[in-house]
Amino acid sequence: MEFAWLSLFLALGGLRGARGLQEVDVFPSLGGDIRDFTVAARWVYVVTGDYLYQLNLSLGLLHSLTQRGDYFGSSASGQFNRNLEGGTSTFSVNTLAPLVERNLLFTCGALNCGFWIFTDHDVTITELAVYDVSPPTDAVTYTDPDFGFKGKPAKGDVPIALRPLRVLLKHRFMTSVLAVKLNNWLIVFIGTGVGQLLKLTVDATLQAQCLSVIWKAPDDRRVFPKMHLDPVGRKHVFVAVRDKLMRVPVSQCVQHSSLQSCWNARDPYCGWCGALRRCSFEDECPSSLWLSVPDDLSQRRILSHSFQEDAEGKIRLAVFTHLKRGGAPANFSCRFDSSVGVLGGLGHRYPECTCLLPPVIGGLWVSVTVSLGEVDVTEELNLLNCSGITGAPTPLLCSQCLAAGCGWSNGACTWTRSGALNMNVCFALQTGVNSLPEIFSITPSELSFYGKNNAVLTGRNLGHVIGVRLQGDLDCSAKEASVRLNTGASLTFHIPAGDKGRVEVCLLLPVGSCHGNASLTYLSAPVCASIAPDSTWASGKRKMNISGSNLEFVEEVTHSHTNQKVTFSKTGDGASLKFESLATDRDPFSSSVTLRITYGAKTVLLEPHRYFMVFLIRLIIVILVGLTMWGCIYYYRPRLAAQMNMSTGDLEIYLWADIRQVGLFRTVPIMRQALALPQGPSGTDCPYLPPLPPVLCPLRHFPIEVQLTPGDVPISLRPLRVLLKHRFMTSVLAVKLDNWLIVFIGTGDGQLLKLTVDAKLQAQCLSVIWKAPDDRRVFPKMHLDPVGRKHVFVAVRDTLMRVPVSQCVQHSSLQSCWNARDPYCGRCGALRRCSFEDECPSSLWLSVPDDLSQRRILSHSFQEDAEGKIRLAVFTHLKRGGAPANFSCRFDSSVGVLGGLGHRYPE
Repeated sequence: MEFAWLSLFLALGGLRGARGLQEVDVFPSLGGDIRDFTVAARWVYVVTGDYLYQLNLSLGLLHSLTQRGDYFGSSASGQFNRNLEGGTSTFSVNTLAPLVERNLLFTCGALNCGFWIFTDHDVTITELAVYDVSPPTDAVTYTDPDFGFKGKPAKGDVPIALRPLRVLLKHRFMTSVLAVKLNNWLIVFIGTGVGQLLKLTVDATLQAQCLSVIWKAPDDRRVFPKMHLDPVGRKHVFVAVRDKLMRVPVSQCVQHSSLQSCWNARDPYCGWCGALRRCSFEDECPSSLWLSVPDDLSQRRILSHSFQEDAEGKIRLAVFTHLKRGGAPANFSCRFDSSVGVLGGLGHRYPECTCLLPPVIGGLWVSVTVSLGEVDVTEELNLLNCSGITGAPTPLLCSQCLAAGCGWSNGACTWTRSGALNMNVCFALQTGVNSLPEIFSITPSELSFYGKNNAVLTGRNLGHVIGVRLQGDLDCSAKEASVRLNTGASLTFHIPAGDKGRVEVCLLLPVGSCHGNASLTYLSAPVCASIAPDSTWASGKRKMNISGSNLEFVEEVTHSHTNQKVTFSKTGDGASLKFESLATDRDPFSSSVTLRITYGAKTVLLEPHRYFMVFLIRLIIVILVGLTMWGCIYYYRPRLAAQMNMSTGDLEIYLWADIRQVGLFRTVPIMRQALALPQGPSGTDCPYLPPLPPVLCPLRHFPIEVQLTPGDVPISLRPLRVLLKHRFMTSVLAVKLDNWLIVFIGTGDGQLLKLTVDAKLQAQCLSVIWKAPDDRRVFPKMHLDPVGRKHVFVAVRDTLMRVPVSQCVQHSSLQSCWNARDPYCGRCGALRRCSFEDECPSSLWLSVPDDLSQRRILSHSFQEDAEGKIRLAVFTHLKRGGAPANFSCRFDSSVGVLGGLGHRYPE
């Protein structure tokens, strides 16, 4: 197919919009699936198969531009004219590059060439890893050879295969990653292959702390492999799924109405603002105390307590405050009220305060109030006597001991506990057969993310279970469901709504501990893709089929024209749902089919509704069944069958059924006269049958009305020069170096090339600086090391490489350094070796000239003057850098020293 490469730039303007932070802004692309998008300083640009859109940062549409048109000319030169009514060619954009300073957008792509898309197949698990890309600290000792050196040159800097410092997350299918630094935290936004946007909180020690879902699609649509942070405010993430661009808030701080709720979110973006008395972002609380979560998110309560016994046997109560202070300074104080009066405080120093307990502790009620500026936190404690918590050393007894604030040592409950609450010490204890609850099964084990009512859990030792806890991997906000019916061997509970993925299930006991091990899997909601046939008759009982996904979760099917329940059956794979249409006595109309899921006290109506057309077919039958011959039926049968989406055999069956039911056997002329029907086909007595009403098609795509932006028009750019033709280039990185342009090129057969381009855009030298042992494709993105700018980061399959841009140290002489034809390398006079220029700051540095066509450092020519004398001219092909240096020449010959006629660099 003949095609032409194009590059376009557009001058676009627009306005900014503003929306509430709680909302997820959506731009639905009516022009097809999103191919690429980018975020500039004030605008968002989106490209689909047929349109290019400019949006404001709230995703309001500003301009749209068709990508369809007509191309005139040859593949080498021509003109592309956009056409609102379509055209013979489509400009397929592969790259969007905004030039913010000049208010321009560059779009690069091809005509009639499709899109280059990397597709992952058979993905079972993906890993999110952190790498250290700092330069190596081990020094290299170099040999300083003279011109007669015969040994091997130093090995120098070789490519380093980087290994991850830590794997933060393993997930079934991650499609995109965006990392944001927030104080001591690293916030990682992750798109998935099942249509979710995750937020992973990572602490300063690179420990993944909390994983949450901040947006999810109703189905399993894959998140686009590119995300952008909103450059204004940095509080939204732009995410694309199929034909929609989403503007998703990074957090929903405003939803939390109390300090406890704000803290429970475990979100470093959110904190309690003392002046505003609400949960907010830190920049919304500039002149007040701002209390956020601590650096350790493993704590489950704002205030925790423990007991300490001193040498005199006196018991102290220590309270720890798990809040991080920010914003304006604030005083810290504590107050201990109890059932025996105010307890004397022994001192307080943030984040801890202590008091002395009375001799009788068992059953003592204590109310602890911690004050931070204008914010008070109160915790009520019903203290138990640690010495009175006795029995066999079981996990249950251990959990009860620690929950009371006591310590656990040598298999017994004690007064003294070091540090905060840590239940892990109890899990290591051996359990007896009759000690803790166990889980055998949960029905259902798979459900939609809306949840499920009346789930049944079976197990052993369930008598004391008061609740069911569901917690995903790294989930800091576990969900809990109360037990509705408990028989000791089974219990019934409502599974709450959740996020797509697997969650672990355990059983809650009154002491707060959770035991048992089982799992549930949340899947996408049912999706109705089509309904067939999409028409029926008024008498009902037509067999109809809904196709889609996850239909096994549907609990109810309704028609909009009746309150009757529809009886339906489902296939095991969830791809099909069958039912019979219900009868009606209304005129032809469209009826919607709604699928429902019930959870908790809510009923979910699953979108989109699907429609079918109901016809009063008896009128058509009255016209046909009274015929004395079947010629008319067979004459009209193909058109009836096509319009009713039936087979002709089905039509005959239902016509015969109505003939027997109605019993109409009248002659055609009488019917035609009675019904005032016109004459039918020529040569027959069949009546004229008018066309049936059209069937409603809800899946139809309507054309988009767009207008070309006035003012500057798109310009079709032609390449100044083709630098290189290669079989398969996958990635490009260009670096400016003095007068040179150094282009690094990844290939489809696993090589990293370096192309040297001069100031005239002439490609001079092509070399391979790294190659894989096999034909693994180089990843379509490369980065220059920002520290030193002497390495390129390259990825191939499962390995990230840090490849040196040059191997200057390998060249042991000036001649060898010059022969490399590498603008990165030059001979340093002081170091007497080949080096990078910045390694030779106070000495002469000699590198290759701007013209790399020369094959030797010195070249010569002869010149004859007017008197017939011959002169020898010698040219030096070296570029001087670094410190200034004198230039001189000496000519020795077989007849002695020749007189120099003068020298001026480079001749």
